[in-house]
Amino acid sequence: MLHAPDLALVERDRRLSSLTTLLDDQAMLALLQKQGYPVQRVTSTYLRYKPHTNCLVAYTLQSQASEQASYCYAKAHLPGSKKLTKYRHLGQRYANSELLPVVLEELGLAIAPLPFDRQLKSLTRLFNPATQLQLCCQLLALDERTLEGAAIALTTLNYKPERRYVCRVQLGDQNWVFKVYAGDHYDTAQRNSRHLQSGTVLQMSPQVGCSDRDQILAFPWVDDQPLEPMLQAEPCTVQHTLRQVGVALAELHRQHLQHWQSVSCVMEASAIKALMSDLAYLQPSLTDNIEILGQAIVDGLMQLPQQWRSTHGDFKPDQVLFKGDRLTLLDFDRAAQGHPARDLGSFLAQLDYQHLRGSLDDHRRHAAATGFLEGYVAHGEVVDPKALRVYRALSLFKLLPEPFRYRAPDWPKKMQKLLDQIDAILQRSDSDDGLDLREA
Repeated sequence: MLHAPDLALVERDRRLSSLTTLLDDQAMLALLQKQGYPVQRVTSTYLRYKPHTNCLVAYTLQSQASEQASYCYAKAHLPGSKKLTKYRHLGQRYANSELLPVVLEELGLAIAPLPFDRQLKSLTRLFNPATQLQLCCQLLALDERTLEGAAIALTTLNYKPERRYVCRVQLGDQNWVFKVYAGDHYDTAQRNSRHLQSGTVLQMSPQVGCSDRDQILAFPWVDDQPLEPMLQAEPCTVQHTLRQVGVALAELHRQHLQHWQSVSCVMEASAIKALMSDLAYLQPSLTDNIEILGQAIVDGLMQLPQQWRSTHGDFKPDQVLFKGDRLTLLDFDRAAQGHPARDLGSFLAQLDYQHLRGSLDDHRRHAAATGFLEGYVAHGEVVDPKALRVYRALSLFKLLPEPFRYRAPDWPKKMQKLLDQIDAILQRSDSDDGLDLREA
């Protein structure tokens, strides 16, 4: 059953006739069962939407035959779109799969179960037992003869259909992480993962293999503790640990990685302008707030003196693992030369977002933010209060699609909460953005 905000969106975008089905898990379950999929439960987990053009939704599937979840995605195009025909041949890549892709021309809808993916074509080689060992050995420079008969287990860690697939690979008694990319994302990720250096606190997980043909990168499995659960510790422990995170980020920022692409403040402003129109269409009642706050962020970016550091680009707690006083940073897919506040603001915005969602109380958020900035400054870096405020607001603005994208039933209310937080941050003066991080 569709919630009221989804019904309103379906009414606005009647050209995508299958949008009703995509947004309703029960309707998708019925459709999959009608197509012969032996599933008992369907849960939407991720969505990408381009108004009047297409909509992609990823689902987790559960059945009585297996305790292990499986995955698929469905993509809606305009009825009669020629792009639908490209999904018809996906099943030929791996004919032994239990589930095969389905194309429903009358609905303008294509359904592709993992490992079938129109852009991540090498997934079928990775999942097919006939080619799996050979591919793993090629990536890891191992002797296939010595591993003949070895058990291989894949555990899905993250899947964004037609963009990226990440899994843990267990080959015998060893573990790796494989990342499969679509299009130019592979070249960017491969370039960004080179020449990174460990420091006193910062520890890098180096790339150990790659396949240009299959667009796969391989990394060692890092069996350290994730940072996110630690945020629930006592505030003094949180603050101490987050100081180390700040130091690690400062060590990254000081590295000279000139082969990374550049993302200037002007480029960030252009991206915000493009996002504003998409958000206004998604929830028209919030248009005024979106335009006012979006323009305030754009104006702030245009006034900032450009600084350049080697930035992570998507810096947040779930990208950090720790063991003692050493930290490993993960996922440099969006790394670039950019303003240092790009990472500082992103991390603080993620703490704000967790607080808004109710998963991080105010005392721990304050302790985490304070410790993080203290560690960064203690390593000799300087925090520009105005730049920090602008980039923190910018990072929250980029999170505005998240409640809808990850299928929160009350996503317009969550968008409004984010807008209120952005407004509060932009209203602060420079004196409010010191290390005490007093909340508005």
